[in-house]
Amino acid sequence: MSEKLSEETRKTVLAPLFATGWEMVDGRDAIIKTFKFNDFADAFGWMTRAAIWAEKWNHHPEWENVYSKVVVTLTTHDCDGLSALDAKLARKMDGLFGTVNEKQASTTTGTQNTVSKVCPECGHVFKGNGWDGIDAHWKSKHEDVMPYAEAWPLLKDGTYKS
Repeated sequence: MSEKLSEETRKTVLAPLFATGWEMVDGRDAIIKTFKFNDFADAFGWMTRAAIWAEKWNHHPEWENVYSKVVVTLTTHDCDGLSALDAKLARKMDGLFGTVNEKQASTTTGTQNTVSKVCPECGHVFKGNGWDGIDAHWKSKHEDVMPYAEAWPLLKDGTYKS
């Protein structure tokens, strides 16, 4: 059985998720996010990849799909609230979204187009010009998972799998 996040832990664990668009659900100890894709095939493909991870971790989202939009709610029913599994699955979904639909993460600032990237390992958001700072981030956080020299080509082409 999963353990509900303590008040202290949730501040640390949820803050990076809120920075990527997750929000608390009114009246429930749950988080929600809407993912928007180019079309139904992209949305359904992303759901399929997310479902594989959900099944692997035995933690299944509440979600709905209408054409190019997927609304995801995460909570842990075993503990009647948010657990570390919810944060883990949210980070994975953000990472999968970043590789599927980078165009949707684009924002236009004046005449400059900037693209945010999401680290598929931890959900860290790289704002600005794509992967700026990924090398230092990876070496300090994930070098034990895979050396940066091996991870970079996979991150760059969107095929990295944690």
